[in-house]
Amino acid sequence: MRILSLPPFKRNTSFTLLTVFSVALFFSCKKDDVAKQAPAISYKQKIISVAEDVPMTPVKPDSTGGAITEFSVSPVLPKGISLNKINGTIGGTPSDTLLPTKYIIRATGPGGVGADTITLSVGTVGFNYGATGSFVLEKGTVLNTPISPVVLAGAFRQYLISSPYPDSLSLKTGGLTFSPTTGQISGSATKLTSTTEIPVPAIFSITGISTTGKTASATISITVNDKKPSFSYPSSGSTFSQGTPLGNILIPVNNLDPINNTIGKVIKYRSPDTATLRGYGLSLDSTNGKISGTPTGAANINIVVRGINTGGSQDVTVPIVIKASPDAPQVTYLMSWMSNNLVDTLQRITSGGTAYLTKSDGIGQVFTYLAPVVVAGQPATSSTAYTTTAFTGEGVSMGDRSTGVVSGTPAAAAPANSAHTITIANAATGGLPTGTFNMNIVYNAPFFTYDSKTATWTLRATNPNIFNFLQNQPLQTASTDGTYPGYTAAALAPAGGTGVVSYAIYPNTSNTLPFSTTGLTFNTTTGTISGTPTTSTMSNSLYTFWDYIVQGKKADGSFTIYKIRIKIFRNLSDWANPSLYP
Repeated sequence: MRILSLPPFKRNTSFTLLTVFSVALFFSCKKDDVAKQAPAISYKQKIISVAEDVPMTPVKPDSTGGAITEFSVSPVLPKGISLNKINGTIGGTPSDTLLPTKYIIRATGPGGVGADTITLSVGTVGFNYGATGSFVLEKGTVLNTPISPVVLAGAFRQYLISSPYPDSLSLKTGGLTFSPTTGQISGSATKLTSTTEIPVPAIFSITGISTTGKTASATISITVNDKKPSFSYPSSGSTFSQGTPLGNILIPVNNLDPINNTIGKVIKYRSPDTATLRGYGLSLDSTNGKISGTPTGAANINIVVRGINTGGSQDVTVPIVIKASPDAPQVTYLMSWMSNNLVDTLQRITSGGTAYLTKSDGIGQVFTYLAPVVVAGQPATSSTAYTTTAFTGEGVSMGDRSTGVVSGTPAAAAPANSAHTITIANAATGGLPTGTFNMNIVYNAPFFTYDSKTATWTLRATNPNIFNFLQNQPLQTASTDGTYPGYTAAALAPAGGTGVVSYAIYPNTSNTLPFSTTGLTFNTTTGTISGTPTTSTMSNSLYTFWDYIVQGKKADGSFTIYKIRIKIFRNLSDWANPSLYP
């Protein structure tokens, strides 16, 4: 042990020396503890099938425990295959066939012995899924190129997957499917395989049956990680007052990319500035990222918050201004259609500005949220924190006066215009000073609609905003047997749209894939849908709708929105099956 630059000892020299050497002894003991940990090893591929006289892909264990001095195996490996006693790698070229046999690999070290078990077979047939059999995907990934088995020897007519229950692949990953004919894995990964900070894979055992009736097996590991975190504090920059609890103002939201429908949800929050927060009577909740507490003094500070998930991390700086006396609360309103806490989706409305809402036509109407975001001061949290003039006959209203959210489906008979004054009580003692927000709403009938039906056939659509497409079939091309007649150009384009200069399309639900990943194309000038679907809307053995919101905007900034619903069938027989339609 080496100690550098110790300051001159003054008072309590003996105590200081004792402290220094106690710390050194502590770390020395900790080092010894680590050295004496028992080894812990794990082979990703638990079931290994290799072909006779074909070099096998080496497999190496992961080590997560103590130091290892030697590896050993029992019973003896088959002829031509060996174990590297230094790093545990198993490899070689087998020269004899072998029925499935379990082998125990032991790792010995100063701290003891660790072990793992694999099952190995050698035959005249064999396959694997690449060198490691491990695949890491990001949530939402569409496998345009399927994960395919690599045949080492023989020919296979059927594949079976288990882990440990039927249809486990779809259940564990969301939209991935397994082909028993080819052994390929395709589709889209819509479900995380774990929600812990350290990703955990889903492991599957796949058995192949050869054309001669022989079997071989392989293990495949699939990890579906989340998108890298993207979050923010919508009310970041608001002002607070000494002695008034922060309430629910500084709560982060997971940012939504409205076009690609992606959210990297944070699962853990941390901050290097927790001591600074504590100094002002505040704290950070590691599970939801909420900064709360009652400020004990005036301050102007910046707090760094790190959000973590299986895809990575993001750092966000949160400015906090604490004043001796309260400011009047001020808000802006954000328009969204999925929930009332997403960040700035379609429109941000400041006090005195105009919100554009679309009247219902009974078909493509959209439930809409207008949610306040605090930009200054602290609104009260009582049941009467927000008061407003009445929303009469408009279809939307302020249902919860504690949050100030205005929501609903705009009525077909809503007035052309309405104006509302919203009063916001202060969280400070006495409720003063109060804040106000002036909301102007313009209700427009849809500038455009969609009509998927034609005069001669309906393509099984119960409503004209429903489209039933066929995977790998161009939208306007009929199938060879004529069962799928193809859509007309008019059915795929918006009807009306006079004065609309641009269109945009957004997923309407969390399970809807980004339009750009479906194989279809959306023309942002004309609003026309075209292309060839490359995926299906099958999820957990059921066909579901993917709902999209189309926005059409005029040159003056006004816009309307309209919902379309898409179902994509995997094959022609499903497309023609009436029981699979709404």
